[in-house]
Amino acid sequence: MSTVLVLCPGPLAPGVDAGVDTLAALAVRRLERDHTRVVALSPTPTAGASLFASRAYAEPLDARAIMGAASREGASAIVAAFAGKDGLALACGESLGAPILGLPRPGALG
Repeated sequence: MSTVLVLCPGPLAPGVDAGVDTLAALAVRRLERDHTRVVALSPTPTAGASLFASRAYAEPLDARAIMGAASREGASAIVAAFAGKDGLALACGESLGAPILGLPRPGALG
């Protein structure tokens, strides 16, 4: 995997999502250290993961923005684990142009 698109959390409510933002930043740092190019997509430009990514986009978490960033950057996979409920729902319900890492295969749970 050469390029991964990481979907980051949206605007943070005090004390609620700061941990998820920190986890996203740590994941990006680890992927970069393992020689994987990381592109971050976040609806808020202050997301921690954006600071460590090779490239960052401050756009809404919608299918158009995700597919556009994945296509422009040649992403071979998308990480949606840090994107919150809306981002995960989007990743589960839409074909975004690259495999979603961290989600079960359809039918694997039932």
